[in-house]
Amino acid sequence: AVDTDQSSGLTAVFMTAESVQRKGRGVIADFGVGMGAQLMLTPIWWTQHCAMGWLSTRGRCMTYDAAASGSVRGEGCGATGMSPLSEVIDGRYVKDETLPLVGVLAGSSLNTNGKGASLAAPNGMAEQEVIADTIRNAGIASQDVDAVEPHGAGNPLSDVIEVGSVVRAHRYQDFTPLGVTSVKTVTGNMMECGGVASLLKNLMGAQWGFMACNLHLRELNPHLDLVNQPVNLLSEHLSYARKNVFGGTLSRGFGGTNVYCINWGTLDEQRVRPPPTSLHRQRIHFWPGGGGFLDASDRPEKGYYIIGSWVEWCDPQPMEDEGAGVYGYTVTLGENCWEQFQVLLDGDMQRALHPGGAKVGKDTPVYGPEDGIIGACNWIIDGRCDWVEVPALEDTEGATASDANGEVQYQLVPVETLDRGRPGDKYRVRLHIAGKWRMISWDKEKEAATEDDGTRPVECVGKYYVVSSWNNWDYEELQQDPSVKGLYFTEATLPWSTGQFQLIRNKDPHQVLYPSAAYANEDAEVQGPDEGDLGLCWFISGRPGDTFRIEFQRTLTSSDDSKRVSWRRI
Repeated sequence: AVDTDQSSGLTAVFMTAESVQRKGRGVIADFGVGMGAQLMLTPIWWTQHCAMGWLSTRGRCMTYDAAASGSVRGEGCGATGMSPLSEVIDGRYVKDETLPLVGVLAGSSLNTNGKGASLAAPNGMAEQEVIADTIRNAGIASQDVDAVEPHGAGNPLSDVIEVGSVVRAHRYQDFTPLGVTSVKTVTGNMMECGGVASLLKNLMGAQWGFMACNLHLRELNPHLDLVNQPVNLLSEHLSYARKNVFGGTLSRGFGGTNVYCINWGTLDEQRVRPPPTSLHRQRIHFWPGGGGFLDASDRPEKGYYIIGSWVEWCDPQPMEDEGAGVYGYTVTLGENCWEQFQVLLDGDMQRALHPGGAKVGKDTPVYGPEDGIIGACNWIIDGRCDWVEVPALEDTEGATASDANGEVQYQLVPVETLDRGRPGDKYRVRLHIAGKWRMISWDKEKEAATEDDGTRPVECVGKYYVVSSWNNWDYEELQQDPSVKGLYFTEATLPWSTGQFQLIRNKDPHQVLYPSAAYANEDAEVQGPDEGDLGLCWFISGRPGDTFRIEFQRTLTSSDDSKRVSWRRI
């Protein structure tokens, strides 16, 4: 047992995580449990706590609120069971898929205030230091953390110091809003159990896909200087921007012990299912009657432009005026056999026309113009075939195949779609405007619709980029090898002993290439390009200063798409 006051629970989590990691010469545990417990058996200390201003005079824990005056006591018992996510067997990482996975503890760290310790007062420098150590231990960038649970005990001045430390440590160069919440506004201050409760809240939030808000937050603490700061003190629930997220938990004790943990989790699609599609929705038809006129703010001055995945979402192309309120542009399918796009007014990224949803097909209405929606709500020209599951046939007479138990076996068969095509096929995209009514449609050009002999050459026409831990997850373009068709490469120098990376086509988050497993080596199958990467990365191990040549080979034929990622030390 260990007692560091209110950080005891998270201290136990930190020590448990250290005990199961394969490092050092000590005994390595296969499994560990870190827990914190608090029971209010006697009120003997409450008088002193009231005198010190720890307990709220309003009977509520109003963290970050202007009326905050302390916290209310809560009691509880929380525990976390931990074991290594994967084991190294014969030089490969192997994961036990039978174990239930709530989340991953990506990194943790502990420090003390040292000479700067002051009873019950936080030390901003020490808190920033423990956060930086944890981020380094997790091997991620500070801006990767999407939400943080500070200690947040409802003390007006202590809360201000903690929020300042969290913002400076996570967003000193980035302006993506950081969600800040406090579980103590819901459960009260559970003392030794509080840190575990905050960690479990972050883990559950990742599974359900949203950040739970703070209660009793009506007027912001006037001492919080958040003007032009990338921080969001939540007064209502907020969905995460991605399916897989990192969350931080900060806890501090009365004697100056600070603990910070970073957890990783992903959306549980068994719990959070997409909303059902109505089967009785009336089909939307284009009405050429007009029904009025577009507002001046909804009309362009120069013309309509199209932007999409084939131009890296950064080079709007003008659409041709075909007359009668129709504007057109010809899109050529790339090697993925699909492309996504939006329409811009005057080529302005802040005035985007969109379909109101993700991956919407043709003959659909147009919404907008709107700002901040580039790459989010898109039309998609999908030349791929669909796949359906049908009973497998055992013979040519139509008998179905079955296994030893008599159960029918199934197989996947391709099904043609309306926009079925191949890389290199051209589609004419048209924006129809009649009065205030607008619609997007497209048709496959006749030249592309004709049959060929299946020998048409297929080449990679997009650009490929590496995003990695050593380049702050920014885009670094791969160079094409002029001597080998479809081979791309770059050279990378490790600032640390390890590094992780993914590949992205055309700087498009919908075209991520990633391995089939976490911490993958060169033998892992290449998945994608799509947006379902779930945080999976290739893992390079070496020494600080080592330089590696990373290669990506993509070979396309009329019937196959082969992808391989490899690297070697140079």
